[in-house]
Amino acid sequence: MGSSGNAYDTQYAENRIDQLFSTNGDGTGTHDMAAGSASYSVVVPTGSSYGIRRVLFTMTDAGIRLNRFGGIATLANGILITVNDADDSVLHTFTPHAIVRLSDFGLLAGPDVPTVADVGDDTFICRWTLEKAGRDIFLAPGQYMKIQVRDTLTDLTEFHAQAQGWKWKK
Repeated sequence: MGSSGNAYDTQYAENRIDQLFSTNGDGTGTHDMAAGSASYSVVVPTGSSYGIRRVLFTMTDAGIRLNRFGGIATLANGILITVNDADDSVLHTFTPHAIVRLSDFGLLAGPDVPTVADVGDDTFICRWTLEKAGRDIFLAPGQYMKIQVRDTLTDLTEFHAQAQGWKWKK
């Protein structure tokens, strides 16, 4: 690439994780959480380990306010975020207080939570940097990070989450 010698690092790309949370855990299932109550996850496949560095959330909806959940009033049951073992046991919960309004994302370690008012739909973006709480979250094969939506969010225009980090082959 030019005379500077700066080429794209393919090893970096091969080891990087940019995966949507989805209903099947591998990123190919349903990933728009603006739906009925469901669980969305990122599952570590056999032969790999993951280091999750951050989770990105994006929401589009009319009338987004931090004291509500988008344009929806406060959620009745809320959202839980956990790390689970392959046998589905909970290894850690990040949400001892369920996320019931957008301002609750502020309880997560090191989040950046901007909202943008726009004509029509507004935008909510949250970048939750896990290493700001001390380190990345390391997951072994079969373990997974789960977002459990316990309310119907069909009134939202769209709502997604994506994990970013690194993978290691075993």
